[in-house]
Amino acid sequence: MIPNTGIMGAYILFDDLENKQNEISSLLTYYDKQINTNGLGADINPITWWILKKHGIKIYGTDLTFNYDLEIASLLEYVISNLNSYWVNWINRLEKKLSFDNLSEQDINVEQLDKAVEWCTLGMLRQLYTLKEHDITSKIGSGNYGITELPEKWNRLIHEAIAIKRLQTNRYYKSQIQRLTDLLAFLRFIHLEANHVYNNSIDSLNYRRTLTQ
Repeated sequence: MIPNTGIMGAYILFDDLENKQNEISSLLTYYDKQINTNGLGADINPITWWILKKHGIKIYGTDLTFNYDLEIASLLEYVISNLNSYWVNWINRLEKKLSFDNLSEQDINVEQLDKAVEWCTLGMLRQLYTLKEHDITSKIGSGNYGITELPEKWNRLIHEAIAIKRLQTNRYYKSQIQRLTDLLAFLRFIHLEANHVYNNSIDSLNYRRTLTQ
């Protein structure tokens, strides 16, 4: 076990793949530093199956071929739902913090803001990447994608998030209030852009289905 590192996962049998679209409640899992036999913390979702089939890493044993289909519509629906619930909650919390009367630099916990910058910036960029590119990337990969594909004004915040993720000491902000302000503006931008991309993607997928019927 790696000290001070949170690890979670599920032990999936090959036969379980046939039921991947259904909720599997009897999985053996490791969650919250405990082994569970009731599926607690399994978090099995469309991203799980996508990564397993397209980006799975063999540790030992023979090569496997996964014959189940990947449904891009299900993946996109899961991602946009997560963005419009979990990540919107983050936006609301940051808005509440920034709206405090007479907010000063001393009112902001630097370590907590570090975590928020890394978690939210790269996390929401991963959502946008999946919605636009119909694939899944790492947090660092999503940061590099954002630097390449998004307006240059967001580069400083993204570089900051990548540096925090890599445990580097270099920082791109002197003012914590400015950093919080930029983070909130960025998350609002990603939220709007992601929903726009999703709506266009679904329209395109529906159009293709119509042509093949």
